[in-house]
Amino acid sequence: MCNTLAVLGGRRPALVGASMGGGTSLIAVGENHVDAAALVLVDVAARLETEGVTRINTFMTDHPDGFGSLEEVAEAIANYQPQRARPRSLEGLGKNVRRRADGDFLRRVMPVGGARAHRSHEFRSDPT
Repeated sequence: MCNTLAVLGGRRPALVGASMGGGTSLIAVGENHVDAAALVLVDVAARLETEGVTRINTFMTDHPDGFGSLEEVAEAIANYQPQRARPRSLEGLGKNVRRRADGDFLRRVMPVGGARAHRSHEFRSDPT
């Protein structure tokens, strides 16, 4: 984020961060990496619980080689959030994954170090 903002230059940004992005934005502003005009946090926990962090890390690092179908993506999400109703159509899941040349699907957000980095607390956005 800091590199992107440096390239963009110009005015002080207004940062809007949801979930992990909110935490990243909060750290960036709080540690004076970014001089933001505003900071909006959405769905950000005030305190991290070890069990919750472990659960998120497990979800984010399972299936390091990708998913064979959108049905597999839906199944992984359903296992992670069993209280959530499954969508009738899997079409919307396409925004959360990208299709590789071999037809498998990878997450758009991957652990730092790529698909095979396990149990990392750091994630990067895949721009493709």
